[in-house]
Amino acid sequence: MIKAILADSITLPTVPTRPGIALRIHDKSKLSSFINTTTSLFPLPSLKRVLKSEDVLLLVGGEAEIKRKSKDNELLEYLISLFGNIESDDIVSVSIPSSLPKTKLQNQNSPWPVSFHPDKQLENKLSGEVFNEEVKSFIIRQMKNLKMFSAERSGRLSDKTYVNTAAVCHVSLGRVICETYGHARDVTQHACLRVIHQVAQLQNSNNTKGDNHLKRKPEGEYLCTGLDVLVLREPCVMCAMALVHSRAKRIFFSEERQDFGGLLRARLQEISELNHTFDVYQVIV
Repeated sequence: MIKAILADSITLPTVPTRPGIALRIHDKSKLSSFINTTTSLFPLPSLKRVLKSEDVLLLVGGEAEIKRKSKDNELLEYLISLFGNIESDDIVSVSIPSSLPKTKLQNQNSPWPVSFHPDKQLENKLSGEVFNEEVKSFIIRQMKNLKMFSAERSGRLSDKTYVNTAAVCHVSLGRVICETYGHARDVTQHACLRVIHQVAQLQNSNNTKGDNHLKRKPEGEYLCTGLDVLVLREPCVMCAMALVHSRAKRIFFSEERQDFGGLLRARLQEISELNHTFDVYQVIV
């Protein structure tokens, strides 16, 4: 199984909400002018202004914004000044999204209707339909190879210390570029750092086999642009940051770290302030 690791803001079934104020509309001929008023005073991009159920409700705006605009006036007095003769029973407290839905499920569960356009690629990640069967088979086979490689290297050590392993691949092409193992007792020789170094060595050699991703890069360009990294155990924070700097396209891992991992706990791939991000997938083998 290959599972996309996504932000909580995507996987949660609902979006955060905040209080809003709506008006029950009896005279529909006034609806158009009321919409113009509310849109001008309380812009709410992507939120629809009207909810039609048993009653027609017009969304005025967020409760906090309305109270700031009304200053010391009572809510009813302020709304009468905007819309004319209304009754207190026509004022309805509602919940509105404080952030817009990102998924179909969140849109379905939204307490107030919004203008929503589904992201097909994101929905595929949620449903596990990102990769075709051929690519899935390659990823799973390569992760099993890394697991066997890890067991073989660990078996050579007198104390059987765990050895992490990693590979750089063209997942979509089904090609392994290079693979290596880490030295557990040397923090500068973790598997991810070593495999990135191998890519650099290949790019600086003449043995690139016509591969555009492995041709010698001009000074200052990035090592792993367009390449995927498979690593048996989730990278630590240091290695995850090295993968960010190398501009890896996607990261696949199988085993979760028991300490503070760079992808499941630190979530480096979700830090928008960084100048690169990558998709992350967990491969269960």
